[in-house]
Formats: sequence, structure tokens, C-alpha cells
Amino acid sequence: MVEDLGFAPDGEGEHVLVRILKNGCNTRFVADALAKFLKIHAREVSFAGQKDKHAVTEQWLCARVPGKEMPDLSKFQLEGCQVLEYARHKRKLRLGALKGNQFTVILREISDRQDVETRLQAIAERECRTISARSASALAAVTCRAPCAGGERRASARSQ
Repeated sequence: MVEDLGFAPDGEGEHVLVRILKNGCNTRFVADALAKFLKIHAREVSFAGQKDKHAVTEQWLCARVPGKEMPDLSKFQLEGCQVLEYARHKRKLRLGALKGNQFTVILREISDRQDVETRLQAIAERECRTISARSASALAAVTCRAPCAGGERRASARSQ
């Protein structure tokens, strides 16, 4: 899953936006580790949404570090995490403040391929509203690709 903020960091301000690739770590765990690394309180680290521990995700976190030099986040080390980029920003990243997510769903051990195709089509037609009623954004598209090795199917989607 890749998080799309819909804007770029503005390069100045008391906050630092950090884009992290993570696997095997939930959002709160990474936010707490980032706070510890920066020597700030955990409440000073925010994010737009929580990501699953069991998914490979790219996520933006935001740390409030006023009056401090730009931290060298290339030295942040946490198993299952990698800092991809970071920059200053004027505003705090708030829950829900993202344009959407891009993600790929992998279906394994499929016994009835036609049933899966029918269900994926129904999801695309209803724009996923029944799956995520709390989501402010709707699924824009679901595209099935050719079968993968081991009888898997991949469905790529983008919520907006």
C-alpha cells in the first residue's frame, strides 16, 4: 500500500514529514520508535491513517520538532522499516489528511476463478462502499491481472 498525501512537503516549518517503507510493523509502533529516536514525546508524531502490520506499506509520518536542526533521519533504524525521504513542513499531518491509497490485493488458493471475477466486478461497480463504510473516499477502480504463480490473482486498486 502506498499513501498519497496529495501534496508535497513545503520544505520549511516546525514539522518533519517522513516517508517510511515498512513491513511487519504497525503505524503506532513505528511512530513511537520515531519519537524515541527524535527524543520527543510520542504525541508529537502524527499520521494520516493507520496501516496494517502484515502489509508492506509506504506511509508518511509527521514529527513536530520546533526550533531544532533538521534531524538526520537516514540514521533511524528499526527492523522492517526504511526511511525513503523526509523534509520540513509547516503543518501537522492530521488523521484523514490524505488524497488516497494505492494498493494491491493478492488472492491465494482460489478454487472458483469465475466466482472471484464476479465478486471483483461487483466491488468495482459499487466502488467498495460496502467494504469500507467509514472511508471518506471510494474505490475508483479494480483491475484484475493475469493469474500469478501458484494460482494467485492480483487486484490493483486506488482509493480516492
